[in-house]
Amino acid sequence: MIVHDPTEDTYYINGPHPVPLRTSNGYELYAARDLATIEQRRNDFDPDLMVYVVGEEQSTSFEAVFKAANISYLGHKKDGSRIAFEHANFGLLLGQDGKKLSSRKGTSGSLVEVIDEVYTHALMKLRSIIQICPRTKHNA
Repeated sequence: MIVHDPTEDTYYINGPHPVPLRTSNGYELYAARDLATIEQRRNDFDPDLMVYVVGEEQSTSFEAVFKAANISYLGHKKDGSRIAFEHANFGLLLGQDGKKLSSRKGTSGSLVEVIDEVYTHALMKLRSIIQICPRTKHNA
């Protein structure tokens, strides 16, 4: 499950695609933080379901994290029943420059900002469509 490699002094989740948890220089990686977040949410909310809305490129990592949680106590509610984990993935979000948004580089903004921007662009697009369409009783 969670394995320590003494030759490299690293920790990782064992599996077909090992997921590193801590590097040899002591840095905790995303999977370690994801497991800690699962533990916090389990303790604070005791949920039936946890849904992670994260890009498709994280599927392999979240599959390993969810498997690790399910094998350990983290995948169980306080009453012993299982917590369901879902990865609601999506494609890449691109900035106005056409480059991938990145939380690591600080270029992604918050989810609220992304939703507001999508809403604003959709509203502008709808308004432009309404302007070029002949007037009807619905858009008069």
